[in-house]
Parts: sequence; structure tokens; C-alpha cells
Amino acid sequence: MIRINKEELVQISVVGKIDQPRMPDVPALPYFVDADGKAYLVPMYGGLVYNVKIGDSVDRWAAEMIQPGISIRNNVEGENNALRALSCVGNAARIVSGRAIDSVGVVTGKSGRFLEQVICYFSNETINRLAPGDSVLIEAYGTGLKLIDYPEVCLRSCSPNLLKSIVVSEDKQGGGLDVLVRHKIPSEAAGAGAGLSEYGPISIQMSIASSFLDDELCFGDLVMITDWDNTYSHGRFVGRSSIGIVCQGKSLRGGHGPGVLVVMSGPSSLFNTVISDEANIGKSIIGMK
Repeated sequence: MIRINKEELVQISVVGKIDQPRMPDVPALPYFVDADGKAYLVPMYGGLVYNVKIGDSVDRWAAEMIQPGISIRNNVEGENNALRALSCVGNAARIVSGRAIDSVGVVTGKSGRFLEQVICYFSNETINRLAPGDSVLIEAYGTGLKLIDYPEVCLRSCSPNLLKSIVVSEDKQGGGLDVLVRHKIPSEAAGAGAGLSEYGPISIQMSIASSFLDDELCFGDLVMITDWDNTYSHGRFVGRSSIGIVCQGKSLRGGHGPGVLVVMSGPSSLFNTVISDEANIGKSIIGMK
């Protein structure tokens, strides 16, 4: 059994409202230019998304870094910082205003710079009753989470609930952790978001990563980025590896791509990776078939 400091963790509420979709201000509102110089007008990140689901391929959609479910933020800067920092993947998200009041979903990710949102997932029935501006309360639980016997491993945005779906067992003989992932990607594929705060995602450049994928990349997949560290901020670090969750869709822009929210970092020698089709949060914390 993996020992954690569960008794030390504080469970606290943070609140945000369902945000409106955003469009770019530059270079040519409302269009943006892809890596080949072509102009596009497609839905972008944020808002309330009806038909993009956890488990769907990130390449399926005519969209720019789309986020499945709903994206929430708080208009007060300090309160939004707390919302983003304290919310952990796997936390309960409860609707506290509007027609879907008392419906419960789950935190599945966070958006990056310029948006500063928390991404939550709800059932179809709930999604159809929601509207931009409805308030969502997150039962924030997991900030400060530690592995007692593995102090070298750093956890960020990781609830105890999520941890159970990543660490499947301890390797008693080798002294490491058997961790469940769907894909392994090298740090060379990391794009936009590198070097920024740990509570935003890393963009994966598919022009590099695609040759390392045995199957399509899907929303909710657990992904390992090798030679990458997230102890205090994102960055390349040979000999360390990070595990994250795909929470944003593909990008048409150069240097951008599907967003991976890192939730665990540590020495590569401690991670015994188990590649599995089951390594998707839709099959663990959300309970999809």
C-alpha cells in the first residue's frame, strides 16, 4: 500500500463561474494563422462544450486547443489564483447556481496562460442544463499531497483519488513505483508552456510526438514526458520524468499542441512504467466504460 500524508491534507472550497469562450486578439481577430501561414476561424478553448468528451481523440475536432466539458474561472485575480492552485484533478465539482444546481462532476484539468481556467467534466444531462455564468464549487483536496516513502517525487494538482489510478503498485525489490501511462513522449516534444507555472499545461508538439505514439492521443490519457521536471516549474531535466493528463485538444499553430497538465514528477529511476489502454481518467476517476 502506498503511504501518503492523507491526515495532513486540508479540504477547502474554491469557486469559479463557467467562462465564455475566448477568441484571439492577435494577429487578426477573429482569425489566427497556422504553422503553414493559413488563416482559420474555428472554436477555441474555454466555455461550455457540449460534444467533446473525455476519451475522444484530440485530433478529431475542427477546433483550437478545445477543452472537453466546462471551463471555469473567478474574475477576482487573487481568488482565481487560489482556484487554479488548489483545485486538483479528481476533485468533486458541484454546481451551486442555475438550473443544474447540486449536480456533481469532477475536475479534469487546467488551461494555460491568458485563460487561467479550471476544466471540469459533467454528465450530458447536466451539461445541457448549464449556462455561462453558473457558479461551480470545487471541493479542493490534494494540495500538499506527498508520498511518505518517496520524498523525491513531487505531486501537483493531484488528488488522492487520482493518485490511485496512476500508481498501481510498489516495486519492493527495485524500490520504485509501478505507474500506469498510455503514452511516453520525449521532452523534445514539449512546446508552449515550458518554463511557466506548474498549474498550467504543457503543449505537446505533435510533429515530434506523433512518431512516439503507438495509438491516437485522447482526452484524459495519462502521459509520461521523459527528461522533464515539474518540481517547481516546467523544464527539461535529464534523468527526471513527469506524468500528466491530456486536458486540451490539438492546435493548428506552430509550437502548440494538445495540453498536458503535469501531476507527478520525480527521478526516472523510480518510475517503472506500465503502458496500458486503461490509463485514461475516463476509465478511472470518471468511471466510463
